Amino acid sequence: MYDDIILFINLVNSGGFNKTAKKLNLQRSKVSRRIKMLEESLGGSLLKRGIKTLELTDFGSRVYTLFKEHCTTAVHILDELKSENSEPQGIVRVMLPPVLAHKITSNGLSEFLQKHPKLQVHMFYLLNVLPNDIDFFDLAISTFIPQRAHLKVRRIYTSPGILCASPNYLQQHGEPLNVEELNNHQIVPHLIDGILSSVLYIHDDKGINYSINLNNYQIAYDNMISLLSIAEQGYGICSIPYIIVKESLENGRLVQILPTLQTDDFSFYLIRPEQSVSRKDEAFITFIENFLQNLT
Repeated sequence: MYDDIILFINLVNSGGFNKTAKKLNLQRSKVSRRIKMLEESLGGSLLKRGIKTLELTDFGSRVYTLFKEHCTTAVHILDELKSENSEPQGIVRVMLPPVLAHKITSNGLSEFLQKHPKLQVHMFYLLNVLPNDIDFFDLAISTFIPQRAHLKVRRIYTSPGILCASPNYLQQHGEPLNVEELNNHQIVPHLIDGILSSVLYIHDDKGINYSINLNNYQIAYDNMISLLSIAEQGYGICSIPYIIVKESLENGRLVQILPTLQTDDFSFYLIRPEQSVSRKDEAFITFIENFLQNLT
């Protein structure tokens, strides 16, 4: 019965039979059958029938409240005991910004999977908003801090923003030698949730702040992969996190402009549910943190 109670807790947390079946790698019919068996064992209905959404009865709400914390703790204790002397194993469901997903896929993920052959990584793109079913995922790496009380958030990496442009752009338009000359150039603005960022804030190594109005532009962007391509193709001067542009600077596809200036810092945040971290999640978190540190 205890396994079925854990299944019921998972069902409520996931918000539906299909999501629960997918997460636990079970057939939907088996999930439904086990919930009915649990209701028979407990002597009461847990779910309201005949409606499209998952809704608990009063009895179901009471069972969920009584067992939620105990089941979560028990599952993680059992996971730790089972994996204490074994390799991390199972599926890690992780959301990543597209630029980070691209970088780890092309640079470090293969080695990580070879090191942990019993792990399976399911990667999903995370853009500007966390999905409603965040509890379906084991962890997420985000470039923003979510406003949700039940999530644990920790900053794991910060990169300074720098100004750069392609050699072709600089050959055609000249290289700015001071902040004032930036006003004579095309600086590619950001789009944040579809809204144009019309001012670029920068500061120098002495702590003096400047602001540049971004009126002279022909293209804007809403993600780092597009921005990197825009910069390399010579559309204008771009403000890009150093971690994103480092390789392009090293191979000469981009040139840093006014190296004493920096734009806003760019941070990655680790986001996960409140429960303790399993060994499989811990292995992936360690991989991500080491990967980011090695990029600097």
